[in-house]
Amino acid sequence: MTTIEPVNIIETGMGVQVIRQTSIAYTDFTDNGDTTGYVDLTPQLPAGAIPLGWKIMVNTGFTGDTSATVQVGVAGDLDRFSAVTDQSVFATGTVGASALGRQGCMDGVAAAQTVRVTVTGAADFTSISAGNMDVELYYVET
Repeated sequence: MTTIEPVNIIETGMGVQVIRQTSIAYTDFTDNGDTTGYVDLTPQLPAGAIPLGWKIMVNTGFTGDTSATVQVGVAGDLDRFSAVTDQSVFATGTVGASALGRQGCMDGVAAAQTVRVTVTGAADFTSISAGNMDVELYYVET
């Protein structure tokens, strides 16, 4: 009988990293003057990083409108890190999406990127009158 020894595939100093921002209130979002509002996270996603996906814990639902969905990306490509873009933040709970398979994610980002979280309501973004979330973006640093 052959014994297979476990192999550690994570090198020292490597592994899954996270950008985390907590207690983001609806008042922290910048209104785009349409159905959307956004907030940019800090720190930036570093150059060469391979985004894996994101998770949002909705502490208070983004209410006041008839719906509220979220996507995560960058300015000019709002769903860059979102394989699905219909995740609701209208009620409390946890939502998320994979970034894998999205254009430009598997090879790593060429330059540091500011991560943008965008919430879209059914009417004007100013209709949203409540909401608070914690955001986590997971990535592998290369």
